[in-house]
Amino acid sequence: MLDRPLLLSLLLAACLAGTLHADTTIVDDDFESYADDNALYGAWEPRDGSGAGTPTNPDDSILTIDDTLFPGIEGQAVDYIGEFGGSIVQSTVLTPSTTIFPTETQNIHLQGDIYVGNDGNSRTSIGLRNRTAVSNIIELGTYNSNDQTTDPTSPDDTTGVVPVTTYAYRLVLMDGRGESLFRNPNWQFFQFDTALDIDDTDPRTEEPTPDGIVGPIDIGAGWHTYSATITETTVTVEMDLYRDGLDNGATITAGTDVPGVDASITWEVQSDLTGFDSLRLGGPSGISSANGVAFDNLSLTLVDVVTGGDSDADGDGDIDGNDFLILQRDNPAGIPQWELDYPFNPALSAAAVPEPGSIAIAVLAGLGLLASRQR
Repeated sequence: MLDRPLLLSLLLAACLAGTLHADTTIVDDDFESYADDNALYGAWEPRDGSGAGTPTNPDDSILTIDDTLFPGIEGQAVDYIGEFGGSIVQSTVLTPSTTIFPTETQNIHLQGDIYVGNDGNSRTSIGLRNRTAVSNIIELGTYNSNDQTTDPTSPDDTTGVVPVTTYAYRLVLMDGRGESLFRNPNWQFFQFDTALDIDDTDPRTEEPTPDGIVGPIDIGAGWHTYSATITETTVTVEMDLYRDGLDNGATITAGTDVPGVDASITWEVQSDLTGFDSLRLGGPSGISSANGVAFDNLSLTLVDVVTGGDSDADGDGDIDGNDFLILQRDNPAGIPQWELDYPFNPALSAAAVPEPGSIAIAVLAGLGLLASRQR
């Protein structure tokens, strides 16, 4: 068994050898740095709906701090009016000359917050695509519709329909994978736990209460977090209602907080070889909107894929010192791989990674405390 000095040496070597998992941040924008709309347009260029031409109206997207119009706003956000169907396109970082792709070692993670009103009468989105080739279109947002979609409702369903909930996404002009997926999912709707189907009183339709469909009338106006994780062979889209990090339907049923998201689905589709070169906010493909929304906290990240396999020796989803101790006891041959993979915490994968020196200090302090307790 390894003695304490050797254990300390190995831990410090892992901290200082430069093998930390460091994700690559492409865009991380909370819109706090812009003094006015002109400054915003210096980084997010107003465009027409295709994302390629001149804007119909640059005031489609303006900065706001209005907590009356958007309760819960965190400082400054982008108010998307939606009348003209334009968009603002990130123009300083993600461009045709800096196209990104998912690889074996890195996934693409897109995330952002959208304030949605309680009437659900809007068509707006956070969009990622290749604007040069007009391909690999991913949209996350809202899409009002009176029709139930006839696109596949899951990777294995080619015939069913899915209820309209307004909270929507689409994955189009991408490569399908699997015999059952005969086309890309165009304007699908997130489905939620029916425990959230609280109030469907609508004077326009006088629908029964409840109606089995969870939409903005049930959820109410508020901020929600949308995300898409793009791998080489799949796209996973998720929605966190209220951006609270909880599975709210399960929380209602359990009577206690249940961490998670409110909706998640994985599609067996993959981007074609053109990759992604355009991040935009606003009208999806030039569609105007009866009502606007607000956007905040946009991030686009290349997230490292952990390939260590057995490095997570205790099976808790992260790679830490506990795994080292188990490998030291049960599988010393796995220690070299642990040194490559350490540290990894999926909950912090999109957050800032501490400097190696900080981790080394923490390791020293922890081992010193352990030694003092054992004297």
